[in-house]
Amino acid sequence: MSGYRNTLILFCTTVMTLLLLVSTTATFSADDEVGTIKGKVNYCGKGGYLGMQVFIPGRQFMVLLGADGKFIFEGVPVGNYDINYVINGQLVNENKNVSVSSGGTNDLGNIVFCADDKMPTVQPVKDPCEENPASAECVDADKDGVVAAKDCNDNDASIKPGAIEICDGVDNNCNGEIDENSIVSIANGKGNCDAGKVTSILSCNKGFDDCDKDPANGCETDIFNDDENCGSCGNECSVLERCKLGIC
Repeated sequence: MSGYRNTLILFCTTVMTLLLLVSTTATFSADDEVGTIKGKVNYCGKGGYLGMQVFIPGRQFMVLLGADGKFIFEGVPVGNYDINYVINGQLVNENKNVSVSSGGTNDLGNIVFCADDKMPTVQPVKDPCEENPASAECVDADKDGVVAAKDCNDNDASIKPGAIEICDGVDNNCNGEIDENSIVSIANGKGNCDAGKVTSILSCNKGFDDCDKDPANGCETDIFNDDENCGSCGNECSVLERCKLGIC
């Protein structure tokens, strides 16, 4: 009877260990490989269409619009997606190949279109570069793939529509807001942003740590290769040792 009890305890312990490992792995992947999509529908020049369905086909991301037209999809896996807009079962608009980056927010801004009850139509947005491609508005001075007419700063390639918003007191993604995301990308990790400054470190990428306790420079220390902080902050190798993969 004692042998049976010991075998049962060993089996239960093994199962619990495996479940813990699976749970930990899944959580790590979800935190590092998802992003956000948001936008604001302006339907027929009147703002949001109450009850319009906005969704990603084939994914469990769907919202019903309110009067303000705003929507947001959080926790979207990294990749490219189509965004569909449906009224009473009719597709009235779509955004093709909307990209999602790890930890980033793709702000589609104002999405303007209109459709009648019989035939779905899309109201085109006038592109000034089609009529006058040689104009100053159509120059791409910073070579970021966005012409001056659509770029809020054509002298900085890191600032353009769709860019990841970072904590620097600048409108990086040209959506008219500054540092709108409280959680931002920092050097080798993620941090909390407030009034253009990183106020605290939330997490560091594997192999890095915040050893100087200064959130402004992020997770600055490579603990896999730093002889003075090998494997963890403050763990110093001897003069005869070198730090490799976090081990002296």
